[in-house]
Amino acid sequence: MTGFISAIEFLTIIPIKSKNFSLQKSIVYFPFVGMIIGSILVGAHIILKTIFPRMICDAITLIILILSTGALHLDGFADTIDGILGGRDKDEMLKIMSDEHIGTFAVVGIFCLLLLKFIFIFQMPENILYPSLVLMPILGKFSMVLSLVKGRPAKTNGLGSLFIGNSGTITLLISGLVTLLCCIFFFSLKGLFLFAGISIFTLILKEYFTSKIDGLTGDTIGAIHETVELAVLMAIFLLRK
Repeated sequence: MTGFISAIEFLTIIPIKSKNFSLQKSIVYFPFVGMIIGSILVGAHIILKTIFPRMICDAITLIILILSTGALHLDGFADTIDGILGGRDKDEMLKIMSDEHIGTFAVVGIFCLLLLKFIFIFQMPENILYPSLVLMPILGKFSMVLSLVKGRPAKTNGLGSLFIGNSGTITLLISGLVTLLCCIFFFSLKGLFLFAGISIFTLILKEYFTSKIDGLTGDTIGAIHETVELAVLMAIFLLRK
């Protein structure tokens, strides 16, 4: 139970505190936190659509998604975009990523990311909108687990160094099984392809960032999460027929 509470405390702004906070124990519960966030999104959308037209509902739902995590992953995405595109080597990339100021690359990257997320949510057929809103954060959180297990930290300090590479295969298997079952529950056989495709995409992103900065950081984990959430929406939209 400590791990579950720790996961909620770490990944969301839900006002809950663990007496014995453990980041390492929390990792296996990341997809469960995704379920909570997805349920909040669906509940909010159901309420909003009784008041507003679809476009406004979708926009507010996206804002709720961002606020639910305190923009934790979006911040990592911004720092990563700035570092990867603005740095010439590992040291310069890491230095830029550690800079508290946001650069032009980050602004453009965030704009494109959120715009594409909104477009895919808005264009999603009604019959698969809610499954999409649930699976998006679940698979996003699983991508973090997949990246963390067997990963290596690019820095000896920072938040990422505390949990990157510190989880075992059991953690990956449990979180992976839960995520796979969720995918199959909503999309049956297509859910299996969705899970496999997103897993492969995550590993590609992981290897790409590792090749750039010789490892992973908390920022790159956040970037993977945000990119995977967008990929989930795109994949579900393409598999809709």
